[in-house]
Amino acid sequence: MTSSIDSIEILGPNFSNFVRSVMLVCEKKQIPYTTGMIFNKEEIKLKSEAHLKLHPFGKVPVIKHNDITLYETAPILRYLDAIASTPKIQPEGLVEQAKCDQLCAAISIYIDKAILRDVLIEFAFPKGENASVRLDRVEQKMPAAIDALTIMSNQLGSKPFLLGDTFTLADALLVPILDYTDRILIAQNALGDFPNLVNYLNNIRATPEGKKVLTQPELSF
Repeated sequence: MTSSIDSIEILGPNFSNFVRSVMLVCEKKQIPYTTGMIFNKEEIKLKSEAHLKLHPFGKVPVIKHNDITLYETAPILRYLDAIASTPKIQPEGLVEQAKCDQLCAAISIYIDKAILRDVLIEFAFPKGENASVRLDRVEQKMPAAIDALTIMSNQLGSKPFLLGDTFTLADALLVPILDYTDRILIAQNALGDFPNLVNYLNNIRATPEGKKVLTQPELSF
């Protein structure tokens, strides 16, 4: 990767879906970056005092670019779009940008919770007896996850991307969630009823940034 932009430090493990959203955009815009829990040459423990100084709610990602430090994924993605002019990942025009922001918020809050926080995390980090998956909880939460996938399938329709012909911030936020859904719920064939989402995911997986970022995760810190 070559770029005249100074490297971005991304605080967070690269299996985090939100960290992967930032990675996708960095790869797409050819912005050099690092990931992990070393930030500004200091090892950061999750929820530690040092972490809370960077993100008051103790979440990831946080980025550092020269003297700028930012937290929360959507603002980070907008910043990256601004510092690297091409390719643009925000639509032109007030209404179009507002609709993109609307979709970004919905994915970050509702879709992420219904699919990843309430279902996928049960498989990735089992909390049942003897570290078993709490299948009763999964069964209880799956209808909301399917509803979330249905909403995204309807949003995508037959378009190449969520908002039309070009990749946007919204796609960067959704794709890591879909990738994990496909990988983790493979036995449940969770995407089986959504062929447009499958095609969309596979098309992005096949891009240079998809090949680099959408890999089988190592779930450890």
